[in-house]
Amino acid sequence: MMCMTKTRTNISINKELLKKAREYDINISAFVEYNLRIYFAQIEGKNITGKSSNGLVEIRTQDLRHVKATS
Repeated sequence: MMCMTKTRTNISINKELLKKAREYDINISAFVEYNLRIYFAQIEGKNITGKSSNGLVEIRTQDLRHVKATS
């Protein structure tokens, strides 16, 4: 996958959800990017495979390009 340029942005999030995310040491930016990739793959009808033995989730497009993200 090619490297994508990132853009700084702000989001509003429920205070309790943010607190819980911090308790679990969740990187909000990585979490949003990962879940947007999953969501777009689903609505675009792309095949999404489950976790592999290395703990990664793989999203394959019809032309066999793929995205891997830690879960």
